[in-house]
Amino acid sequence: MYQFGIVTLSNVAIRAEDSHQSEQITEALFGETFKILEYTNDWSRIQLAQDGYIGWIQNGQWNAIQNINDKHFRYNISLLSSVKFNNKTTKILIGARVWDNNIQDEFLSQFHFNKQIKTISFSKQNFTNNIISTAKKFLGTPYHWGGKTQFGIDCSGLTQLVFQVNGIQLPRDAYQQAEKGQQIHWQDVQKGDLVFFTQGSEKITHVGIIYSTSKKQVKVIHASKYVKIDILDEKGILVQEGNRENQYSHQLKLIKRMLE
Repeated sequence: MYQFGIVTLSNVAIRAEDSHQSEQITEALFGETFKILEYTNDWSRIQLAQDGYIGWIQNGQWNAIQNINDKHFRYNISLLSSVKFNNKTTKILIGARVWDNNIQDEFLSQFHFNKQIKTISFSKQNFTNNIISTAKKFLGTPYHWGGKTQFGIDCSGLTQLVFQVNGIQLPRDAYQQAEKGQQIHWQDVQKGDLVFFTQGSEKITHVGIIYSTSKKQVKVIHASKYVKIDILDEKGILVQEGNRENQYSHQLKLIKRMLE
């Protein structure tokens, strides 16, 4: 039995159970690695190396590797790029993991990445601006439960991916992300802070990123129906479209800063 695997398709659904009819709980993008917990003829139960998420992946959508060594990996920030393997070209998306040509793995060394692939080196000085510019790439992306790509993404998938490619690993779900970072008061909110919301209960169900701040108005970028920019105040998100204009769609619960 294999111990470790890597996703070698553009993006793969991770499901709650070993069935195509089962709920998609997240996605694994090209280059994402995992530990294999259980193996059957058609499916494998895995634990993703990056965030510890556990779910089922269909066999044939990944390849076995010898071990998980993250030091050779970096994140693609181009919306679309490509990699060649066995004379076939695979499209890779923003957030895909690419690796060095001199990687010491017989299987991985056979992949040849497009030379135009762009990555970001972690920079504390430029971190906030990089967070916003990355998030803006997803504007207009439709909301999709469990999604993590520009073709469909959910609220915590957006925040996780945006921070991930910029050097900070967050958990997968909004309530888990809310347990990280430094709590911030409303009057001290800054661009790049994470804001967490409730909807009719005390449970955190939504998350977004502070897009801009001014004395007159604060704005948040978040995935709700689609990735968009909305007005935020001390109570929550003010809807500016449809028959709910100037009503609150989400109630503000918590503000966290992930970079101290």
